[in-house]
Amino acid sequence: MSSTFSISAKLFIGAGNGSFQTRISAVITRREDAITAPRRRSNRKICAEYAKTFYLGTRLMTEERQKAIWAIYVWRGRTDELVDGPNATYMGTSALDRWEERIHDIFNGRPYDMLDAALTDAVFSSPCISSLSGT
Repeated sequence: MSSTFSISAKLFIGAGNGSFQTRISAVITRREDAITAPRRRSNRKICAEYAKTFYLGTRLMTEERQKAIWAIYVWRGRTDELVDGPNATYMGTSALDRWEERIHDIFNGRPYDMLDAALTDAVFSSPCISSLSGT
């Protein structure tokens, strides 16, 4: 699969601080380039630092399952920060609506950032995850 797709500038919630930021547009020539790059970036480190016992349990899984579980864990953490973090009281419904759009984009193969791309990779490589889309 070698198609071109673009990542347009969109409003998003800043990592961990709830601030609104925008990203500059980019064009990726191959979906695989956007999806496999985050495998080098480590969701593993985030999981290992913030969920030590859970992380140790994932070490018993296959490498493919580990990467999928770590991507889910990181995305779950970002969602938790959005609704329960220190800036949650400042988040309006538009921020939550945008977050919902992002999860739909992930299940449709349109990641927004590197952490979304890692979850997109998990969705497309793990049949049990892709069945959760509900779309």
